[in-house]
Amino acid sequence: MGTVCGDIIGLPYERPAEKRTKDYNFEAFAKRSRFSDDTVFTLTIAEWLMGERTNRRLIDLMRLYGRKYWRVGFSRTTLSFIFRKDDAPCDSNGNGAAMRVGAIGWAAQTLEEALALARQTAWVTHNTDEGVRGAQAVTTAIFLNRTGHSKEEIRDYIESHFGYDLSHTPEQIRPDYEFSGTCDGSVPQAICCWLYSDNYEQTIRKS
Repeated sequence: MGTVCGDIIGLPYERPAEKRTKDYNFEAFAKRSRFSDDTVFTLTIAEWLMGERTNRRLIDLMRLYGRKYWRVGFSRTTLSFIFRKDDAPCDSNGNGAAMRVGAIGWAAQTLEEALALARQTAWVTHNTDEGVRGAQAVTTAIFLNRTGHSKEEIRDYIESHFGYDLSHTPEQIRPDYEFSGTCDGSVPQAICCWLYSDNYEQTIRKS
């Protein structure tokens, strides 16, 4: 639910570029608020986790729901994957691999399982080190938070295992930050927004 709400709240400020804002007090539910491809694939992975966790089933589910909701904002590369017949991935560094993994952090029984599932869900489309790293970092944050680790422990683990610099507050990031659709250009910043927030709304507004 956190992923879905964040997707709906943030979508009006993604495109076009002139709609983007750095105002903390932005309108949370604007007229253009709706779910996007990130919600579709988040729920797709959640369904996949409740059944046989094979690549074949994952790809089939992604194509089933991707074709049903293809108008909600999928990139051209992802649309190509959804509609073609072969299973070749997209070679993408995009942050879509990281934005759809929310359920993995809840379904996995161990961190090792969480990392393996995150890699698996990323690799079918985002078969790059950057795409996998983003998916695994987000999954790690969710899993470790769910299992009682402190924010300091989570920050230290992600920095040491994924190479992200999580030392900057959102206030330090904001002045020079520019929109990025890549994992490296958005995942560490998003995690920082959570690390330096006290609740869900603060996290969303700082993001």
